[in-house]
Amino acid sequence: MSNEALLHYKKLGFKIESDWAQGTITAATQLLALREAGIMLGLNRELILPGRISGRASKKVGFLGTYAPKFSIPTYAFPNGLSPKLLKMAFGTVSSAEVTSFTVSAGVNDKIDFTEDGGAEVTATLTAGTYIAGTTSATAGTLCALIKTQMEAVNGAPTYTVTFSTTTKLFTITKNSGVFVLKWATGTNAATAADTLLGFAADTSSAIAATSATAVEIVFDHTFTPLDAITYGLSAGMTVQVALATGKVFDILDSVVDVLKLSYKPNQELWIDAECEARSYATSVATLASLTEETVSPLLFSQLAFTVGGSSHSLAGLEVSYSNNYKKDMFVNSASRSKFVRNGFRDVKGTFTLDLADSLAYAIYDAFLAGTQPALVGTWTGATSGIKTGYAYTITATLGKVQYNLEAVPGGGGAPAPDAPIPFIALDDGTNGELKVVVRNNEASV
Repeated sequence: MSNEALLHYKKLGFKIESDWAQGTITAATQLLALREAGIMLGLNRELILPGRISGRASKKVGFLGTYAPKFSIPTYAFPNGLSPKLLKMAFGTVSSAEVTSFTVSAGVNDKIDFTEDGGAEVTATLTAGTYIAGTTSATAGTLCALIKTQMEAVNGAPTYTVTFSTTTKLFTITKNSGVFVLKWATGTNAATAADTLLGFAADTSSAIAATSATAVEIVFDHTFTPLDAITYGLSAGMTVQVALATGKVFDILDSVVDVLKLSYKPNQELWIDAECEARSYATSVATLASLTEETVSPLLFSQLAFTVGGSSHSLAGLEVSYSNNYKKDMFVNSASRSKFVRNGFRDVKGTFTLDLADSLAYAIYDAFLAGTQPALVGTWTGATSGIKTGYAYTITATLGKVQYNLEAVPGGGGAPAPDAPIPFIALDDGTNGELKVVVRNNEASV
């Protein structure tokens, strides 16, 4: 990042309430661009007077809104750290699943040579295939379970427990009693051992347990889908810490993501822009949290694969807006509302620009004019093998059912079709809601 760009950045830290209604979120730090030079917006209530007073009626006044800040968090679309947390706050729900990324190949990395209690060497052979690591050998179908099964198949009476930590990313193999040695370097099958796959290197010491020395990467897909009823009550949203230019630090309390925008332009990074509403603010009792910049690169326009109705094509631009349609008036009966409520249905819409340069592009364009409602899928892919060999960071946005605004489609009235934005609205497809986003990274949870 250039020095010039840094001049336009402010530090903004997140402290997440532990009792957030949709689950616990760990603290995240990020160098973010903060609009309005870090100044919170909408801190004053608006005085509402009646339009006319007649007879002996008393003059009554009301307040619209409370001291509720409105602020925006534009950030590069990093596939980890803050971006997935903003997605979770906007959608309300996320499911995480490990991707099968540990590949065992016969005659390549399928052997485990070991001895028990000073006895003769035995060899366990792992079944070829691709597995998730899992966290415990008690879970069938995992690499942990496979190691346990195959080691017990070639030894005597002892049993083993195999675990994997998604925090340290290390495997631990434990014998129920006695000692054992994993002979990664000196075993008969050292050339085809599974040591690298599991993060081991040299022979282990004689002990009841052995833990790998090198962390191995895992791959997770985090799927964000709309939650119809999101209950953000008092102290149930996120707390945002903001430092003003004067050095004064505020905590913006009970914040929610009202509008989330995914947007990109040619040769620029994918952006995630969160427009937030909050209940109130208070002077912070803590200094501004220490912030760090993400080590993983943001996803770029050039890494986009765009699919319309099953046909893939390039785009010149895309913007998708996901609005929760929350009420902006949080001041009722001289107090804050008990929770954020919606004005109506979610509103998901956007525009994309299609370069009409070949027959496929025209086929897609003809479908627009015909009023079809295809699926729209955009996938941003990071550097090849960015997580581990064969697996890259990705962000995939799926709109299962798109209705185009035919009146605004360029060329829709019979005129030539220029390169121009094509607006659309997204409809609930009955399975994934109006919009589903899947983030692939190396973090076990969001």
